[in-house]
Amino acid sequence: MRVGCQNTLNLALGGGKKARAIWHTPRLHARLHHEQLGKLTDLEKTAEAVFSEAQHAFDAMAARTMAETETEDYLEKLFPRAARQRREHFEPLRWHRVRLVLEDDNVTPPRTRDTLWGLYNAVVREEDFRATRERNADARLNRVWFGRGSDLKLKALLEARKLIAEPSRN
Repeated sequence: MRVGCQNTLNLALGGGKKARAIWHTPRLHARLHHEQLGKLTDLEKTAEAVFSEAQHAFDAMAARTMAETETEDYLEKLFPRAARQRREHFEPLRWHRVRLVLEDDNVTPPRTRDTLWGLYNAVVREEDFRATRERNADARLNRVWFGRGSDLKLKALLEARKLIAEPSRN
């Protein structure tokens, strides 16, 4: 390969991989601008679709009242009880902490308390603010944004989306 410009040299020296071939012509700037504009337009359409879908799901969650048995089923999927806990009808500590968030008027508005929206947000809040053994803020953020906390919140959302597809048991 012959080095034709500074970009090619930088690519070669950096050990990078060729991502796109661009011919340097007098209309290069206009072509790149047009290409970027197209990508931004596609990105904007995708973002609008994602936000619209999220709004629809969140509205449905807020409208979905939860029977006590549904709340227990939801929590069971997220924080499964041990066999002994099920036999003795014992609630795990995480269930208790989620219920405390639901009962706190400063955190959960009373009008959402018995909804799937309130329950989902209580799970998220409990996960994000629970006491942990993490030694620093970076470790906490890593767990909440990318680690087990993120996994739990995604699972909570997926389970909530399954529930909005079902009729309420109330």
